[in-house]
Amino acid sequence: MNIALVAATKMEIQPTLRYLSERMYLRKHQRIDIIITGVGMMNTAYCLTKKFVQDAPTLAIQAGIAGSYHSIYAPGMAVTLKEDMIGDLGVMEGGDWNDVFDMGLAGASLHPWSDKKLIKPNKELLKKVPLECVRGVTVN
Repeated sequence: MNIALVAATKMEIQPTLRYLSERMYLRKHQRIDIIITGVGMMNTAYCLTKKFVQDAPTLAIQAGIAGSYHSIYAPGMAVTLKEDMIGDLGVMEGGDWNDVFDMGLAGASLHPWSDKKLIKPNKELLKKVPLECVRGVTVN
């Protein structure tokens, strides 16, 4: 199995990198490629497209530091996303926020979107991960 572990910065996944380096025997039947993309959606899209065209992984895991607006998610708590939205792609018009879907620049339910969200396609895999599945909002 070829696994891509993706993060914006090395610092965000340093504990995982240390764990993997100490347990090389766990990688016997797996190849784990570490991809550090740099911060932001553009960097991530560019780096992953380039890598996946060259060598598509069996599984890609994007990990890193995130924040929460809910006090039930304490700093350091790990979660996984069941769906994600873009929170900063749009304009303020007359005191109202209009995203690219509201402006008709993208289809809110046109692939890969579903009602303005990216839904994680592999629900069975998510069930195997012992983390709470939450909704996410990506911003630059």
